Amino acid sequence: MAASKEETNDSAKSAYTIPDVALGQRRRVKVIFIGFGLTGIDFAYKAKTHPDLDFQIYEKNPAAGGTWFENTYPGCACDVPIAIYQYSWNLKTTWDKYYASQPQICNYLQKTAEEHDLNQFVKYSHEVMSCDFLDKKGQWRVTIMPNNDPTKIFTEEADFLINGSGILNNWAWPDIPGFHDFKGDKTHSGHYDTKLDLKGKRVGVIGLGSSAIQTVAAIAPEVGSMVLFHRTPTWIVPHLATKFADPNGKDMEYTPELKERFAKDPIDYLEYVKSVERELSGLFKVYIKGSPEMVLVNEMARKSMLDRLGDRQDLIDAMVPVDFPVGCRRPTPGTGFLEALQQPNVRLASGWITRADSAGLIRDTGEHVELDVIICCTGFVTTFRPRFPLNVRGENLSPRIGVSDRPTYMGLATPGVPNYFVSMGPYAPYVQGSASKTVEYANNYFLQVIAKFQTDFIKEIVPKWDASHDFKTHADTYITRGVWGEACRSWFKGGDASGMPAIWPGSRAHSLRSIETPRFEDYEITYVYGNRFAYMGNGFDCSEIDGSDSTWYYARPDRTNRLPAWEFPTPLSSGTEKGY
Repeated sequence: MAASKEETNDSAKSAYTIPDVALGQRRRVKVIFIGFGLTGIDFAYKAKTHPDLDFQIYEKNPAAGGTWFENTYPGCACDVPIAIYQYSWNLKTTWDKYYASQPQICNYLQKTAEEHDLNQFVKYSHEVMSCDFLDKKGQWRVTIMPNNDPTKIFTEEADFLINGSGILNNWAWPDIPGFHDFKGDKTHSGHYDTKLDLKGKRVGVIGLGSSAIQTVAAIAPEVGSMVLFHRTPTWIVPHLATKFADPNGKDMEYTPELKERFAKDPIDYLEYVKSVERELSGLFKVYIKGSPEMVLVNEMARKSMLDRLGDRQDLIDAMVPVDFPVGCRRPTPGTGFLEALQQPNVRLASGWITRADSAGLIRDTGEHVELDVIICCTGFVTTFRPRFPLNVRGENLSPRIGVSDRPTYMGLATPGVPNYFVSMGPYAPYVQGSASKTVEYANNYFLQVIAKFQTDFIKEIVPKWDASHDFKTHADTYITRGVWGEACRSWFKGGDASGMPAIWPGSRAHSLRSIETPRFEDYEITYVYGNRFAYMGNGFDCSEIDGSDSTWYYARPDRTNRLPAWEFPTPLSSGTEKGY
């Protein structure tokens, strides 16, 4: 006969032993963090002061910077104002231009790591090969290969695994028949060969995303000739935040006088940063279908492109979209791009590339374009799936992350994958502005979860399936209000014009407010001691053990946590004086 609930509970009571810990006492835990780019640097800065936390960061590259270390193609630059693409805790006033170049951004990230002594937490040239969750321990065993040497592979275990490797770094050659038969030089924007000499060469550029737009503008003056191969048009939108930038699409330079003003008055600079942020993040209504703001921006963008392309009707027909609105693809300022297309040594080749041969590329028109160099600006593999196996309870879940039957929870975690978090996962705010504040808030979120994990003596924490499905349902339904689902190809739709965009269902401020505090009711939690109230421990508060103020419930106006130190101003009376 099955035991009653009462009997089962009585059995649990007899098996339960109260841990000898004080209420609020933290257990020491360990984190393995993957990647030392924008997210990893911020995590290290915050984690190094987090109590009772050990962490190790593994970076596959030989230096810090992430995507800004890897992407070195000509003209590589930030496509949002640099004032808001920096850490709020390390604002710099030395930027040269409104849209900073790749070398400046990479230098900023590496200097930030040096100035704050963060490299001590990183092992460079160490690639994560696989991750296995150990049920009994409630920990991850991570397999790592140093210096691309399979004979030196080792494993390390940790309570948490955080993936901060990003998605804009897994480049791939285009799937063009015969592509590798080409005898000339070929390179990819995601792994650019900086030794290439393009002077006087016949160059082909494939693609029309941000990297292609920046590359074309940068190399047009030096190449002998250039053909830009593209399939669809795109919006070049210089009008965003024109209050702080050039309205004609040119990049604005910060004058020495303005730099000096900002350096002397940090509060003034902060107000400038906030103003740029407000101007850009306030444009979210532009992405809502049918809104007055959407109509206005599309009219402005179209007029701008027509004005800049002048009498080049061939370029107007090929470049100005008519089938999808601004925002369906991530808008880009395209500094100098439209002007480069009008140079006599540059031409467009619209349509498909059917194949390649030893001498060049063959178009769907039958034209054979002979080339010396091919630059592939064809983007990255943006499936949101980890590049390494993620083995949980006998199954590699990496291929299934982000698909419909295993939705990601708020772009931060995945149901069925315990003690695992990811920065900038599916449904992160990819089109709502700069990534810097997003990763800062994500790391704040992770550390709040870790703090609860420590004080509540948690063994496993994982998003509930129903919460994850509810979030995905809400997000997918909301996204139909916006322009992102229109018929265009974009990386956040996996390159599929009919795909469902995996982006945040709301504005910039909406996304940050939503992850400001974890919703622990959305998580399944199991405990080290099998009892959710084991954190109450031995009946003492941690302030009574660690020597801090045990009368904290009488709060001082300044909220300090120092010990009471009040004494009588004079010695106590002996009782012999008159009146006693």
